[in-house]
Amino acid sequence: MRMLRFLLFGIGFIFPLYWTAQFALYVLPEVLRAAVLRQPLSVLEVSYLRATASVSNTSSLGARGELLLTALLLVALLYFFRGHRYLAGSLGLALVGQSALLPFTSSLLSGEGESVGAVLGGLLAFAILCLGVQATLVNMGPVGFAGRVAGISVLLILPEGLLWLVFLRVYPYFGWDFLGLLLAPVAAAALLVCVLLRRDLRHDTLAPPMVEIWLGFTLTALFVAGVGLSNHALKQERASEWQAFPLCWRGAPCEKPLGMLLLSFPVQVAASNEGSQGTVDAEAKWENVAA
Repeated sequence: MRMLRFLLFGIGFIFPLYWTAQFALYVLPEVLRAAVLRQPLSVLEVSYLRATASVSNTSSLGARGELLLTALLLVALLYFFRGHRYLAGSLGLALVGQSALLPFTSSLLSGEGESVGAVLGGLLAFAILCLGVQATLVNMGPVGFAGRVAGISVLLILPEGLLWLVFLRVYPYFGWDFLGLLLAPVAAAALLVCVLLRRDLRHDTLAPPMVEIWLGFTLTALFVAGVGLSNHALKQERASEWQAFPLCWRGAPCEKPLGMLLLSFPVQVAASNEGSQGTVDAEAKWENVAA
């Protein structure tokens, strides 16, 4: 019964914590830089898998350096506010390390980028992952190697496996290799921590109450609804922007005057008013173009 409650707790909190970690690492730094530098923010993607954004002015640290700095700041905040003492906080810490590790492991496996920097960054992100696994085990309180492996499997690995299987059904491009790339570091960190953690853990830790379990499932429902609405709004905005381009931009005849054109880069438009051909060179912003 105790392990069942831990499993339900993990299933309830895994998606909100995973998506929050993705947002904090890949969107929040861009939002802050856009606010400080007063530059436009481009939301590239909002999906159940991740959220990404971009600012035209790139950071001097680089994308990976900024990612590691953000992860370290999140770890410092969790420890400063003692969030690692709670089960949800320690799970979030592990997911921050996992999310920060993914770009470095992908770079090493693909052979792209600087190998030394990718190795060092990957080791630092893996250390954050191990720190989150260790804090989770301390909050669970299992005793012995077998109890630790069973506890971290029930609370972290099994819920993540279920989450990735859901992603596999929702996103056709989400292959099994990507699933292994995400879960393998978690399993390795769990085994490493279970072996190295020699001191006895608290064995009087109670199972999560049902109130916390229901809170996790409620947060999951709210996150699913919020991400779905945000994804729909982003698609509608991009569809309206695409409709602003006239069909004659792709070589089709224009049957009516041109309206709003997206003037963010030079565009050559073939007009067919009374059989004539014309061009419109666009340069910097939205503006009305009358026929």
